[in-house]
Amino acid sequence: MKVNLSPFMRDMVYTTATSIFTIIFLVLTVKFLANGLGAEEFGAYSLARRILSLIEPISTVCIAFSLTRYTAISKVEHYGRDYLLPGTLLVFSSCLLIITVGLLFQHQLSSLIFGDNSHNNLFLAVLFLIVAYSMYLVIYSYYRGLGSMQTANFWQIMLIGFGPFLIALQFARYQNAELIIFLMATLLAIAMIPLLREVSFSKLKDTFSVRNKEVRHLLEYGIPRVPGIFAYNAIFAIGPFLSASSGNLKGSGFIMLGQVILRIIEGGMEAFSRVAFPRIAQLYNEHGKQQIANKVTDFVAMIIHFGLFFSVQVFVWSNELILFWLGVEYEEAGQYVRIISLGILPYLAFICLRNIVDAIEVKAVITKYLLVALIVTSVISVVGVQSTHPTLILSIAFMLGVCSMGILVTIKICRDFSVSLLSLNLIQSLVLNLVFLLLAMGLQLFLHELKSSFVFFSFFLFFQMFLFFVYIMSLHLSGTSWTARIFDRVFGNQQ
Repeated sequence: MKVNLSPFMRDMVYTTATSIFTIIFLVLTVKFLANGLGAEEFGAYSLARRILSLIEPISTVCIAFSLTRYTAISKVEHYGRDYLLPGTLLVFSSCLLIITVGLLFQHQLSSLIFGDNSHNNLFLAVLFLIVAYSMYLVIYSYYRGLGSMQTANFWQIMLIGFGPFLIALQFARYQNAELIIFLMATLLAIAMIPLLREVSFSKLKDTFSVRNKEVRHLLEYGIPRVPGIFAYNAIFAIGPFLSASSGNLKGSGFIMLGQVILRIIEGGMEAFSRVAFPRIAQLYNEHGKQQIANKVTDFVAMIIHFGLFFSVQVFVWSNELILFWLGVEYEEAGQYVRIISLGILPYLAFICLRNIVDAIEVKAVITKYLLVALIVTSVISVVGVQSTHPTLILSIAFMLGVCSMGILVTIKICRDFSVSLLSLNLIQSLVLNLVFLLLAMGLQLFLHELKSSFVFFSFFLFFQMFLFFVYIMSLHLSGTSWTARIFDRVFGNQQ
């Protein structure tokens, strides 16, 4: 049977491989940092990373969406280069403003974020990280828009995966969160090399009117999305921030571990979004909604099928995974990971389906969904942080916020593209996952004594691979259309 991948599928395979390796490095990085830094310093590191996520939409003016979209749209006529320099200047200006404010109010902001003034140096390292990461996003988004996914994947694996892993491996033992953040920022600053090279090659016309038009396009698309991305990152940051502010840095780290699990699972589905977003934008610009309508139902079904599988398995195995991954010191985090795992399906739905909405809509439709989710998370979090079990309530608040944004975007996609529930094979998927739940619980009892050993992980990995293979083949044999579409593409029957 001959494998004949289309260019789209080839990019998706390479990007999926990159995402998997990035996930592996992320898992190892978190393991080394958690064990090397200790619970308190790891909590400070976790909070610093959340601050980066919270500020990133402001520092980049949502360039990850706007530059990718307009580079893809202008690729045929203008080689996609006209938007690079304006985008770079916008991000640089925004970062300069953030740095200025951060330096002027350094002590006040450091005390507000970390609870006291003992983390001033960590706050300065976070400012450096914000600038470096923002510049990395510019060049990464540009390569995505061009369709140069192999180049984009190279920089991702080096600067987001392998590089941070080496830093954690070598420097975590010093138990210094600010050193880790500073080194990771220095690593990301390497992205300035390809960025300056591409800017020097860009063929931007010399007239002010053209530059003004391109800047206007980026701002009109990006600025309305800033509140939405800010809200999205705030949903992730509220729990760790409130936990740290109440003097519980350890709880902040526990919540982040649950969020990392979501990020890990996201990585397996993320490849499609990264490759498809510029392609969808280009197709929609050239042919309208009809060109992509027949694929959306399959995509929704695939998200639901994967989301159900991962939700069930993480829910069952959360305690054992935390013990094997991070050790007894983090055993308490297992209960919070289990709660957050209930949000896996809606989280995947949001992450993947939002790209369809953003590719075809100039209006920031997703922003209002994120603001609703932020309100849900905030209200529950503010009330819950005063309870006798604050970390538990903060985990529930985060999970419900994630569920809100995923459900809302799924409803919009199903309505706009007339997705029928009958076409999603929900019954087959639910029955299969119920069987897998019972099997997992049975194996869990059998492996209970091995849960902190390498033998456990070997059994667990084999079991998951076996279940996943049975799951996909069962869906395919029951007539699931998205599996048939992928088989046709992979084996050359469909271009």
